[in-house]
Amino acid sequence: MKKPQPGRAEVLHPYDPETRFAHAQGDVK
Repeated sequence: MKKPQPGRAEVLHPYDPETRFAHAQGDVK
């Protein structure tokens, strides 16, 4: 799985499990 892009990932997939997982790691801000 590719990592979601910061910021843009939140707009495209605010409910995406991968994005939420990245938030937990602090990858997506």
